[in-house]
Amino acid sequence: MTDRAPVVLPEEIRRRVVSYASDALGHLPLDQIPGPLRAIARFTPSRRVRHAAAEIVSLLATDDDFRERIGELIAQASGELGKAVSAGAVPAAADPVEVAALTYLVRPEGWHDQLEALLADVEGARARSRTPARPTR
Repeated sequence: MTDRAPVVLPEEIRRRVVSYASDALGHLPLDQIPGPLRAIARFTPSRRVRHAAAEIVSLLATDDDFRERIGELIAQASGELGKAVSAGAVPAAADPVEVAALTYLVRPEGWHDQLEALLADVEGARARSRTPARPTR
């Protein structure tokens, strides 16, 4: 395994990851929830996001067991898209933000390279949306 820099997610993907994790958190048994999140586990997903987004992001980045449990729940809940991402496939028609968030959580084989490509796609789309359209003649 190669040493890689920690993954820095753009805001829109980070929000999606936190949203997924907040939803899944309510489905984990209490003994599988890291201590810092146990108090908010009984909250609604939206309240979990408001009150613990930073803790959720931090734990997903540092607690592999927690991230793996969240990834499994989210992959199952995401149906065909979750199955495709788990298999390491990137469906062409899927929202790249959604696929990037799932890839970060599920981490199929080759996930890091796949995520880098998705992040580049998201950034490219963002740059294109900021560029004013040229008038046609």
